[in-house]
Amino acid sequence: MFESIRLWSMIVVCSVAVPKTGAAAPVGDESVIRATVDQMLAAWSRVDAKGMAQFYAQDGDLIVPDGTVLSGKGTIEAFYANAFAHGYGGSAAHAQIARMRKIDAANYVVDGTWSISGIKHDGQTDSSEAGIFTAVFVHRHGRWQMAALREQTSATALHTPS
Repeated sequence: MFESIRLWSMIVVCSVAVPKTGAAAPVGDESVIRATVDQMLAAWSRVDAKGMAQFYAQDGDLIVPDGTVLSGKGTIEAFYANAFAHGYGGSAAHAQIARMRKIDAANYVVDGTWSISGIKHDGQTDSSEAGIFTAVFVHRHGRWQMAALREQTSATALHTPS
């Protein structure tokens, strides 16, 4: 099953705690959302399914390129654990946020690109996978969380018509 799934939920699978300093970080702080990319890449590198799932809202969901819909942190964590056990563990993931659109003080839509290399199926290393993603971030309980992530592989770059 995972041979057909182009996995990259960690790209913007994001939920970062707002720093607990004297003054709270602005709710719409794009740099806080962008920092989650590095944290997700680190969790992926550690082959940490629980670490990946922590970035989702409790009711968050993920749709991977083959159309599989995963809802809730527990289901998403199990998905990552299974994916890591079936060829994605030890692979190298890369992500780039291309644009962010603020909906309001507590909601962002984030678009970007992702790629994974070094995936192993049946003892063989497959070619790289790549695609684009759209994520919805919400600010809840003092932190940014991923409410939804949509991945696809029919495109590998974002284009704006001129």
